[in-house]
Amino acid sequence: MEWARRRQWTVIAIIAAVVIAALCILAFAIFYKTPTCFDQRQDGDETGTDCGGSCSTVCSAQAQPASVRFARALAQSGRQDLIASIDNPNRDAYAKDARVTIDIYLQDGSTVEKHALMTLPANSSTPLFVPGIADGAIQQVFVSFDQGSLVWTKGTGWDAPPPVSSNIAVGGDATAPRVTATVTNQTAYVENNVPLVVAVYAADGSVVAASQTVVPMLPAQGSAQAVFTWNEPFSAPYARIEVTPVPALPTPAP
Repeated sequence: MEWARRRQWTVIAIIAAVVIAALCILAFAIFYKTPTCFDQRQDGDETGTDCGGSCSTVCSAQAQPASVRFARALAQSGRQDLIASIDNPNRDAYAKDARVTIDIYLQDGSTVEKHALMTLPANSSTPLFVPGIADGAIQQVFVSFDQGSLVWTKGTGWDAPPPVSSNIAVGGDATAPRVTATVTNQTAYVENNVPLVVAVYAADGSVVAASQTVVPMLPAQGSAQAVFTWNEPFSAPYARIEVTPVPALPTPAP
């Protein structure tokens, strides 16, 4: 009799253990959430909230700040244009849709504020060209952006190796200069609508002219010519010219 009772309790204990294990598994399946890079929590191998580790986003504390190398307003072709250069020192992180604030101080004492979105490729100086930023004569212009609003993502910011500019030459005449450059596609497929920015520098390093264009089509591992024109002379003799491909032209931001 005693043996039968012990066997009964043993069976009950086994059944209870199985039920408890099943309940634990069920509760784990219901309440446990697999760590992701979008759950607003620091979990998994993340080094911050939804950043670092295996996430594609780099934590802001681990990213170096971007900086504005220079910003200048140019009176050219009958309008006021902005040319600036933004440095991204991060070797393996880029920022897309970085919000840029442009503060414009006019000679009549009024101010204008504009905003633009641009991409900052990794480990590069990216030109920012905005045509027609103000109607009146500009006294000063400043470019800035909120470092905390930048979302740094692992990668270069390019979908493929960027085009390369070469054979930069100045043509036309003194009253209507013309800059041409050969743009070469490094990839094995056709690239369409490739944006480029040109900056013309004087001997003292200041920018005396700038413009932008879009090359409609670059053949696979082939080349095309980019052309930039002005309808007035450069404001000073040029010493060097840079033609820089950019991932995308800046777009207005609210």
